[in-house]
Amino acid sequence: MPARPVRPSDRARPSDRARHRRGVARLLTVLAVLTAVASAGLLLSRYVPARVLPLRPDTWAMATAFTDLAAPGLVLATVVATVALALRRRVARAVLVGLCAAATAVPVLLLAPRWVADPGDPGARSLTVLALNARLGRADPEALAAAARTVDLVVLTEATTPLLRSLADAGVTGRLPYRSTGSLPTAGAAGTVLLSRYPVTRTERLSPHLSNQAWVCRVDLPGSGPSLTVVAVHPARPRAGGTRWLAEQEDLLAALPASGPRLLAGDFNAVSSHPTQRALAADGWRSAVDEAGAGWVPTYPADGRLVPPLIDIDHVLVTGGVRATAARSVTVRGTDHLGLLVDVSLTPDP
Repeated sequence: MPARPVRPSDRARPSDRARHRRGVARLLTVLAVLTAVASAGLLLSRYVPARVLPLRPDTWAMATAFTDLAAPGLVLATVVATVALALRRRVARAVLVGLCAAATAVPVLLLAPRWVADPGDPGARSLTVLALNARLGRADPEALAAAARTVDLVVLTEATTPLLRSLADAGVTGRLPYRSTGSLPTAGAAGTVLLSRYPVTRTERLSPHLSNQAWVCRVDLPGSGPSLTVVAVHPARPRAGGTRWLAEQEDLLAALPASGPRLLAGDFNAVSSHPTQRALAADGWRSAVDEAGAGWVPTYPADGRLVPPLIDIDHVLVTGGVRATAARSVTVRGTDHLGLLVDVSLTPDP
């Protein structure tokens, strides 16, 4: 029987395949360019002062909260451009691959130190600290008790009196019997509290100009040596068109204590790349996450929806002979933030 002739519909013609590859390559090239431009814009935005652009400071803060995503964005652009080059070789696409790869090196170099632990000497005294936004007091008391079962200090923002009573029932305040003074609200986001295994011998308001409670607490640790100053903070969140975010960030920086072993913790509503956080670093405050070499530890949003945590707005910072030796995030039901669990050691500066 004679073989059946191959119809055009049975097998695409070579010209059709070439046309298809050409179209896909062009589409991928456009996608790579757009991704690279957007990622480069994110990266550059971290260096633009809030008052330079024609944006209100709060709007600027919101727009520049995702600068850490520049690194994966540029990696994606490099991969997409490489695939486009493999489909259809052109000098312009080869140049695009090279530019994307070179640009990727910049954010990678900026982020790389976060994975390198500081080899400082461990201190004679060690503490474990938990910083958590309790989401208007809705954090699950049993889950919070489990997260705090081995900690020495807990800094809770958005804390309320009903939550504190529930934590007492869950046994948390039995393990951590000391706390900062000052009454908590019955609801809302304004409450901040420090719970401690060791005596809290002094509590002062950090600044009267902050929207939410912020406390400077002296914690007396066992043994000789100076007390530890713990600053628990929760400056205002940025709101589109507002100015309060920047004002409170600057006020917080100006009001911080300047001597002795110090630990600063809470929901800062600011990412590590914001200039306000870099100003803290310039004043000698070191991120526990960076110092411990924990890498990138985003803490928000974490409410179980489709979007994973994307930004690091909860921080523990140390200075004055306090060193971070480990840092990791922890999940607590009922809140939209991950908690930050940090081990620190104390070797006060001479």
